[in-house]
Amino acid sequence: MKKKWIWLAAVAMASPAYAQDVQVKEPGIEVEADFTQFLGIGVAGDGDKDPRYGGRLDVIIDVPITKSLSINIHPEFIYGKNVNNIGDGTILPTNTAMMFPENGKVGFDLSLYLKLKIGPAASVSVGKFNIMDLVEQTPIVGGGGLEGFQNIAFAAPPDGLVPPSLFGAMLTVPTKKAIFSLWVFDPEDATQKTGFEDPFSKGVSVLGSVAFPVTIGGKPGLQSIKAVYSTKSGIDLTERPQFTFPEGFVFDRKDSRWSLGYAFQQFLWMNPDAPGAGWGVFGQLTVSDGNPTPVDWSGLIGIAGNPVRSRPKDKAGIGYFRQSFSGPLTNAIRPFLDLGDEQGIEAFYTAQVGKVLRFTGNVQVVDPGDESKSTAVIFGLRARTSF
Repeated sequence: MKKKWIWLAAVAMASPAYAQDVQVKEPGIEVEADFTQFLGIGVAGDGDKDPRYGGRLDVIIDVPITKSLSINIHPEFIYGKNVNNIGDGTILPTNTAMMFPENGKVGFDLSLYLKLKIGPAASVSVGKFNIMDLVEQTPIVGGGGLEGFQNIAFAAPPDGLVPPSLFGAMLTVPTKKAIFSLWVFDPEDATQKTGFEDPFSKGVSVLGSVAFPVTIGGKPGLQSIKAVYSTKSGIDLTERPQFTFPEGFVFDRKDSRWSLGYAFQQFLWMNPDAPGAGWGVFGQLTVSDGNPTPVDWSGLIGIAGNPVRSRPKDKAGIGYFRQSFSGPLTNAIRPFLDLGDEQGIEAFYTAQVGKVLRFTGNVQVVDPGDESKSTAVIFGLRARTSF
């Protein structure tokens, strides 16, 4: 249960502008498919030590209607087990890609949205969005758990306000000096829903971001800031610690929530033999209201990219994260769970094998949020086949 609510609080700090598609595509229906398999095992700490195997199939279909209007369709299917629920005391999922649409079960979901291009570069999109599709495209640190890092602290850092699947509209306006994005969306998670069941019945959320291209030493980078505000109410967590209320007691509620964040990604080396390949540093810091949002702040820093000049499609990375949960929340649940900050280190290496196959080895060392548990060490293997 605790993993479910914390994942619902997750979204990438990286600006939505990172996902802006700047490629010129040929007309016609485009179909991309990926079959990704995972094998994970907890080798130290508490919890189950049995190997866990599972996988997922993702299909991305882009259907042009006119020169400026298209439909994006993303069916996803998941099966098998994963290392997200092995009893090691970690609160954040250690395998992001296997968390949704069903954690540890067979599941299916479908996202679909219309995209209208406005002028030479701007666009507006309306419908149901899979946030991982945006996160996966970010440079250096991106991947959404299908590539790069697997822990959600890197793949989609929690801010407590943006659900993993959302229903709404997104406007992106690139300019020469900055990329501006504005989202308006239903704060309720749309996973395994259409989004039309009862839209905006719990309020409305607005996300604004701006990303500035930055060049340091001739190497490209991005600096971004993001703000999210939601009118969705929540239980005032300061009332929760006693857990002894008279029959019929009604909790006070807080009528809004917010978060602010800053992120950067900066290349330090570019491969002269492969345009776009290179390695660099990344980091971010996000702060939230902490009540009713279950998150106070989160931060991460690391190095990632394509480190081998002769193998430009290989990728590697190492990073550190720390997640601080809301003080009122930790006090409220202390009779049931001794919850503290969660922090850890993750490292991975991905090797390109042929044209369509990628193998990744991954290790995570996590000081779990459940303070009654010992340090967890998790090994993982990932194989991704693209069609």
